[in-house]
Amino acid sequence: MSARTIPIKPAAPRRSPTRMWAFRISVTHKEMLERSAAAADCNMSELLHYLIEWYHREHASKLPGPKKKLTPTSHPKTRHRIYEHGQRRPSIEGHPQGRGPLVAYLTADPEQTILEASRRRTAEAASDKATPVPILEWDCIRGLRGRNTPGQEAAREISPDGPAMTLNPAECLSVLVKAPDDSIVFFHNPQRLLEDPRGVAPIAQAIWNLRDGFKERRCTLVMLSPDLTLPPELRNDVITLEEASPTPEDIDRVISATAADAGVELNGEKAKAIDTLLGYGSEFAVEQSFALSLSKKGVDMDILWELKVRDLRKAAGLEVLLPKENFNDLAGCEGMKSFMRLYLNGRRSRAPCSGSMKSRRWWVAPPATLPE
Repeated sequence: MSARTIPIKPAAPRRSPTRMWAFRISVTHKEMLERSAAAADCNMSELLHYLIEWYHREHASKLPGPKKKLTPTSHPKTRHRIYEHGQRRPSIEGHPQGRGPLVAYLTADPEQTILEASRRRTAEAASDKATPVPILEWDCIRGLRGRNTPGQEAAREISPDGPAMTLNPAECLSVLVKAPDDSIVFFHNPQRLLEDPRGVAPIAQAIWNLRDGFKERRCTLVMLSPDLTLPPELRNDVITLEEASPTPEDIDRVISATAADAGVELNGEKAKAIDTLLGYGSEFAVEQSFALSLSKKGVDMDILWELKVRDLRKAAGLEVLLPKENFNDLAGCEGMKSFMRLYLNGRRSRAPCSGSMKSRRWWVAPPATLPE
């Protein structure tokens, strides 16, 4: 730090939001901060407060809003794309015309992804009065098959002997060079093939061979996977996208339809149920958890939270504790207890849990202001 003095605060303190920060300082950084504080004739608390306020003023206050273009960054080790809280990740439906030749799409519900993409392409074709693009799908049990009428015709042209002749993944990828223009091919669970040391070479080569041909004919190979580590020969050629978690509007639509089918009145419990179901990776998971918690009397929030905690515990190294004690059992700390009551019961009560498909990072947003 090159500054020698800390700017003098104005006589009238500004009413600006105060943020809570929790961090860990290494020994090297601590020694550097001590030297900087001594040079500036202040203590470490004043120096850290100044640095935090400066960082928020220069960086955090200038973050783009949800309607602006996303600016993802990549973790240096995991190469994950990280987005600010509240921003929606790009999806295959929002990809410009879906014309990238090779796409890896991380999703918890491949079937829902295919249905949404098919619906979008059909709607675009109807608005333009054009023929829908061929949509095909491959998995290791059913082989190559079409998901719409043009896709079924394309599948018969590619493999006249039927889907059984395309069960071998390397052979299927080899014959995809016959796919018609503008085709979209969904390839299920490539992680089982690309992470197998015995068979990764032919699969990776077959995928790479499609790159230039698919680019010329505006075709796309979409590799659907819950988690995928690309081999070195494909990292620079494959675009990686991640499906966004269901939004509160999506959850509202799902639980309303589920409750209506079951003939159950939510009786004002919808807001709590939506808040509890935030953070699931797919609408199917939301529907299943909500359906298991339904009864003739309404929604059992205890069961809903129990299912949510079980889902959180699936993440390696993450443990969730549900203590029975409350603030009344804690002596002292009146200021912190008052703040937490305001935080939990205020307008910004409990922020949604968010996490990536791969690393399963869960967090809640800090409050905007602290109580006076």
